[in-house]
Amino acid sequence: MRLFPLGRALTTALPLLALATLTASAQAAGPRVIATRDEVRVIFPADTAHAWGWPALPDTVRAGSYLWMLWVTTPVGTRTLSLGVDRPDTAAHRYPSLAALVASGRPVICPPGPFVSCGSQGLSASAQRGRVELRVTGRRQVEGLFALRPRSVVTKFSTPAMRYDSHVDTVRVEYGEPRIPRPSAALVASAERARRGEEASSRRFTRLISGGEPLYGALWMAVGDSVSLTAEESACHYDLCSLGTFVPAVSGWSVGDSSVIGIHPWPRDAARRGRGRAEAGVFAVARRTGRTVVRAHGVHGASDTIPSRSRPDRELEREVVVTRRIARVEIVPRVDTVRVGETREIQVRVYDVAGNRVNEAPAELRVTHTGGHGIIHGGVARAITFDVPGTSELTASFAGVTDRLAVTVLPASP
Repeated sequence: MRLFPLGRALTTALPLLALATLTASAQAAGPRVIATRDEVRVIFPADTAHAWGWPALPDTVRAGSYLWMLWVTTPVGTRTLSLGVDRPDTAAHRYPSLAALVASGRPVICPPGPFVSCGSQGLSASAQRGRVELRVTGRRQVEGLFALRPRSVVTKFSTPAMRYDSHVDTVRVEYGEPRIPRPSAALVASAERARRGEEASSRRFTRLISGGEPLYGALWMAVGDSVSLTAEESACHYDLCSLGTFVPAVSGWSVGDSSVIGIHPWPRDAARRGRGRAEAGVFAVARRTGRTVVRAHGVHGASDTIPSRSRPDRELEREVVVTRRIARVEIVPRVDTVRVGETREIQVRVYDVAGNRVNEAPAELRVTHTGGHGIIHGGVARAITFDVPGTSELTASFAGVTDRLAVTVLPASP
């Protein structure tokens, strides 16, 4: 069973040089969809390539895929019929014919979504006279997909050499004998309910108060600081999310303990300066050390009426931590030399101007030359493995204060 994420990007990171001409696709005839009660044939445009496959590429280079796909609205929601052939590894792969390429893949029928279970009952794929064809057979399977008798469907065709493009077409369905029965009013009504349910389950809206440091999560401030806070909304369609793209309206703001922070509305010209609706944000001013919360009330926007998994929050809350001004960030222990493969426990400690250690401060530690980086909270020890010979640099930062540590990584002991 294969998983085919809807909307998956089928691209290649670099030009495929030798294959750029080999997989040139000529659309002498457009796609066709022919449906009878006994079978459905999805015929894709002709492929006039003389070879199919991939050249050898480095491990870090994506090589693209072959994909033939159809979207259709069924009584139980959207379904895709597809045949995909992915590059199996980084070695060169050649197929002697289009038929051999098609035979190496497995056609599947999938519901929408990024991680779904797909089946293949009644679906087959073949290559006839240079055109890939998906075929659905059996009345039960055909009517399960085309019982609504859609006037048109959407097809997609892409190859590795197409890189950033693909052929997406809206295709009129040609109905033949024996004809699929016309859908009843009850079936149409049931399909509409399924469509609305599918639409709602595919969307998720998240609202929060953003701004300051860190951008999300508890807000950390030093006495005397002021930051701009905003009510923001992110929208997700299945697993594709856009963060902070919309600023909803807010009816009012409040703070739990006004002796810790004070809040002031944005000036009315803030919107004209590109900061969004004036009522959507406030300025928070840190007055004394302590903890409190800031709240946004009556948050509302267009997403309140859009079908989604749950209604977006109308009341938002964010914790605020106010400390004395930060004077020092320290990486401990001060490791000087290690060998490849060694693991050390590293901490990031944060101190204020009075010399007090600020526990739980979300300091960031970036590690270069070891294959990645991570975040370590102050006071929490994390294991770091030094796996590349040379020099690894550790950089810790919080509230504009930084500490750096260079570690010499020697080859592993013989």
